[in-house]
Amino acid sequence: MEVVAGLLCHGPWLLCLRRGPGERHAGAWEFPGGKVQAGESLVEALARELEEELGLAIAPPTFLGTATGHRDGAAPFALHGFSVPVALEALTLTVHDRAFWVPRARLNPAALLPADRNLYARLPVLP
Repeated sequence: MEVVAGLLCHGPWLLCLRRGPGERHAGAWEFPGGKVQAGESLVEALARELEEELGLAIAPPTFLGTATGHRDGAAPFALHGFSVPVALEALTLTVHDRAFWVPRARLNPAALLPADRNLYARLPVLP
């Protein structure tokens, strides 16, 4: 399974989202994104997912890398991460129940789902 995630950055701030009740991994913190549909490029899938999940149109993202794993110990997945510069603006949450802008230096990576933690480690260090 191919999945994309957007690490939405505004200067030193990074957006983290909490999965809503009834969702797989409800209550877990992650970066927005989702499954790549047939015929979509990774960037097209990311743009669609961010529009669906947050009502957000994005500028061209920067590819960070790919984290691999197994979905709940079963099907393998590849999570392709992108750094996405964004303005601070109101977001419409459709899958998540909380959104939190955190200074990157203060984010506790252990609070993220494992694949998201792997992508967070790939963000460039701020000057």
